[in-house]
Amino acid sequence: MAGADRGHGDRAPSPGRATPRLGSVAEETDQLVGDVRRYIEAIGHLVAGLQAYQAVNEESLVDLLGGMDLKDSFRIRDTATLSRELSRLLDEFETARQAIRKSCATTLHDQGMTLEQIGLAFGVSHQLASRFTRTPADGRRPPAERRPPGNAASE
Repeated sequence: MAGADRGHGDRAPSPGRATPRLGSVAEETDQLVGDVRRYIEAIGHLVAGLQAYQAVNEESLVDLLGGMDLKDSFRIRDTATLSRELSRLLDEFETARQAIRKSCATTLHDQGMTLEQIGLAFGVSHQLASRFTRTPADGRRPPAERRPPGNAASE
């Protein structure tokens, strides 16, 4: 029963509301700041990689318009390495993007926003917002993130 007293002075969390985190606010802020920095860095790497990729493709276009065969254009440029590097940069960006979404959503949830509000802020469903916060839609933590019973002394 949501919000009902369970006999120990604690209340069950309401669905969609924040549940207390194990880490401190300072740790959470450090995580968020680190994720923002990594995201900004990944964006910079991706922009530089896209610009390099664009330059090579512009050179190739000039060659093709000048009558060069495509096989010759490929032979004089290391397109395979460029393609692999672009894939690596896209992966770096996507990894950083997922981390920043998770950090922001978790912080917003801890600051009292509901999963529905977080979903609206990100332009996604509350179910996806729940995945960002690693909190199921019912507001409870997954078992792997809950403390085992009887470990109150180690808190």
